[in-house]
Amino acid sequence: MNRFEKLADAYNDSKLMVEMVKKGDVVYQIDAAKILIDGYIEDLEVKYANTTNSDLKHWYEGKLDSYKIALDILKEISKSI
Repeated sequence: MNRFEKLADAYNDSKLMVEMVKKGDVVYQIDAAKILIDGYIEDLEVKYANTTNSDLKHWYEGKLDSYKIALDILKEISKSI
C-alpha cells in the first residue's frame, strides 16, 4: 500500500458519523449529567468545608466553580430543547 492509499484510508476512517437521536435520549443524558455534577458539587463542598490547607481550599474553589458553570450550561441546554 503506497502513501496515498494510506492517507485515503485514514481520511475514510476519520469521517464523522451522524445519526438521528430521539429527543428523550438527549434529555435523559443531560439529566443524568446534571445529577452526577450535583453529586460532585456536594462532595466537594464537604471536602472544602473540612480542609484546613489553604492551597487545597483554592483548588476546591476552582473545581467547585467549574462544576457550577458546567451545571449552569447543562441547565441552559435543557431549557432550549
